[in-house]
Amino acid sequence: MLRYRTTMKLLTGLFVAAILTASATPASAAIVYNLAFRLPGEVASFDSRITADAGETFSGVEILLIETVDSPSESILGNDSLVDAFVPNRFGNLTAFKASVEASGSDGDFSSLSSNLDGGNPGPGLNDRTISFLAIGAGLGSAGKTSVALGVLPNGKTAREAVLGTVTLIAPTAGETTFSVNDFSSVSSDFGTFGIGSLEIASRDSGGSFNNGSLTLVTAIPEPSSLAFLMAVGTICVARRRQRRIVS
Repeated sequence: MLRYRTTMKLLTGLFVAAILTASATPASAAIVYNLAFRLPGEVASFDSRITADAGETFSGVEILLIETVDSPSESILGNDSLVDAFVPNRFGNLTAFKASVEASGSDGDFSSLSSNLDGGNPGPGLNDRTISFLAIGAGLGSAGKTSVALGVLPNGKTAREAVLGTVTLIAPTAGETTFSVNDFSSVSSDFGTFGIGSLEIASRDSGGSFNNGSLTLVTAIPEPSSLAFLMAVGTICVARRRQRRIVS
């Protein structure tokens, strides 16, 4: 299992730049936003599959908003200017976000969904399946959520990320379960900054897009040798039970 995950991590690392720049995005896109999961010690996942043990628990999985910017557009999240000279609100800080988390397929599930409230307060509709955030302003003690620069990609595009929350993912006992993080309502402005009221609209106006993310956990199938061992153990247990019944 460790060998498989290490290989998957290397492969994902090799393709992460391509995913960041493409990720179901038109070639002419200027500003693109992707919601994503990131398992501890792994790279961000927009739409990947990971093999796990039956019922395995992944704690502290981060929920991210990733911004990718193509020149000549400029980063919205990375804009350090103040919206107003008299009010210290940073243009690029998130003032609001709202996203839902869902699980589909087999019996995998999630728990401990938590919003990252650094720089703000709980937003409307916050519950065990929805993360929500609201910042009123720096002058009122909520300066908004900041982002971190991921650097310049090989093709010249730049990327930033903001951590929106965390969740615990539980792999299915059999089969596969897909976990998704979704913009709560694609027709409204669930994501915004002090300088831009709606990141969804801003991305589309630039020629880009605002995309949901997913991660699929697939239950590992035992290797033939392991399966044979389990069958042998099961046979021995059955035989012992029969002997006890005969003796009694």
